Amino acid sequence: MRLCFSLSTVQVISDDYGATSQCNFYIAREAIWVIPMAFVFPKKSRLIPEINKWVGILKESGLLSYYVGQFTSNATHCLVPPGKENGVTTLVLSLTDFAGIFTVLGVGLVLSLVVFLLEKTVHSLNHKTNY
Repeated sequence: MRLCFSLSTVQVISDDYGATSQCNFYIAREAIWVIPMAFVFPKKSRLIPEINKWVGILKESGLLSYYVGQFTSNATHCLVPPGKENGVTTLVLSLTDFAGIFTVLGVGLVLSLVVFLLEKTVHSLNHKTNY
């Protein structure tokens, strides 16, 4: 099942990349939900040993991977983690990149201090006039 699901997903990515020249899809490396899948034959079928043998030969010889690669050649550009595509560079953040955030924090702190002092002043003036 994993091979069939992976193959169909890679084919979708290959077709989409062939049509748009962009990587619009990503395949997660972790298995999120695995559903078993199998070939179904009648009990005691003489085909079972032959099918097992040929599937094993195709997989072990690498022919299965080769044919999948030929079938989905457009997808190889997109089968990298996001941000690792050709032409995409990683940006290292510096302290100046956070200047806006720190400015908002500073303005908020100053405003809250001003409001606090005004409340204290108004409260003390109200209590002085009442006595």
